[in-house]
Order: sequence, then structure tokens, then C-alpha cells
Amino acid sequence: MATLDELQTMLSVDGYSLSVETADGKTKAVITAGEGICEDCLVPKVVMTGLLAQALDVPAEQITLEYPEEH
Repeated sequence: MATLDELQTMLSVDGYSLSVETADGKTKAVITAGEGICEDCLVPKVVMTGLLAQALDVPAEQITLEYPEEH
């Protein structure tokens, strides 16, 4: 199981950044793509949400995930 830091590191190697905010029992995760990085080349959102749920130890239903093409 990957930690949040490990997920952020793995994404940064490919040119993405991951920010996570938690408030009122809800978690918002936003992934942004760096300059010239493919915005829709990430794993499906359901997979990333599952990874985040494990890393943060929260139910996947409490996570809202935004991918680069959604900004």
C-alpha cells in the first residue's frame, strides 16, 4: 500500500502534481499536469480513487478527485 507521499512522488516523476485537502469528513484531491504533459494519460479515476483511499485510510466515497482535463 502506497502512502500519500509515495503517490505524490510517483505522479511527479511523470510530470503531475497531487494536492489533497480534507475538511468536514470530505477529501478533495486535485491532480494537475505540468507543461506539455498528457492530461488524459492517467489511470482511470476509480483506480486512483482507490489508491488515495488506501493511502489516506478513508472510504473512497469520501474522496472527490479532479483530473487535469477537468480544470
